[in-house]
Amino acid sequence: MQNILITNRQNLITRFFKPISVLSDIASIKVTPNGATCLARTNDQQLILYAQSKDITTDIDCQLDFTDCKNFEKLLDAIPDETITLNYDVNNLVYKSKTFKFKYHLLDTSLVQQFALNVDKIEKFETDIFFTVSGDQFDLILKKSSIVNTVNKVYFSFDGDQILAEITDKAQDNVNSLTISLGETDINCDKSFPVSLESLRNLSYSKKDILGFKLNTQQGVFSVEISDEFNKLKYLITTLVK
Repeated sequence: MQNILITNRQNLITRFFKPISVLSDIASIKVTPNGATCLARTNDQQLILYAQSKDITTDIDCQLDFTDCKNFEKLLDAIPDETITLNYDVNNLVYKSKTFKFKYHLLDTSLVQQFALNVDKIEKFETDIFFTVSGDQFDLILKKSSIVNTVNKVYFSFDGDQILAEITDKAQDNVNSLTISLGETDINCDKSFPVSLESLRNLSYSKKDILGFKLNTQQGVFSVEISDEFNKLKYLITTLVK
C-alpha cells in the first residue's frame, strides 16, 4: 500500500479530472513524484487531450485505471478538505477521515488497452501559425452558435488584421452563417480551417484563461494549450475536409 497526496483537491477536479471525463469515462492516469499525466480522446478521435497536473503526487510511480471518472470526481468533491491523502493498493483507492470515507475499485491494469499515441510527439508537435484567444472571447463561439443551430462546424481564418471564427457549413448549400472576431493578428494566411463545433464544446477552460492556438497548416491539426501554475491541458483538434 502506498500514499497518494492531493495538495489542491478542487483544482485537481476542475483542471484535471473534469477535462478528462468530458472526453471519456475510462482513463489511465499515471502518477509520479512529479505529478500526474493522462491521455484521453473522443470516440471519433477528432479531439485528443494530454493532461498534466502537479496537484497529485506519489513517492512511487503507479498507474490508476478508472472505469468511471465522473463517479470518482463526485467522491473527491464530497471530501471537505483541500489537502488529502489517498491509500492506493493494487486495484483500489481508499480515503478515510473522521467524517467521511470511501473505497473506489480500479480496473485491472492488464485489462486496459493503452492509448497508442507517442506523448513525446504531442509535446514536440510542429506548427507554423500561433495566436492566442481569451477564454471570454472564445466563449462567444459557443454562445452565438445557438443562433445558427443547424450547423456543427466552425471555420477559423485570418482576414486583414482579424482572427475570425465563422459558424456555418460550406459543404452544404443555402446554410446560414455567423462570423465572430476573436481578436487582432498579423498572420498572413488565405486558407480557412474548419473544425467540429462539438470538439470546441469539449474544451475545458474558464473565461479568465488565455487559450494558446498553434496550427500545423500542412497536416490540418490545431494544438490548443490551456495552463496555470499547476496544471496544463494540451488538446489536438483535427480539422475537417471542408
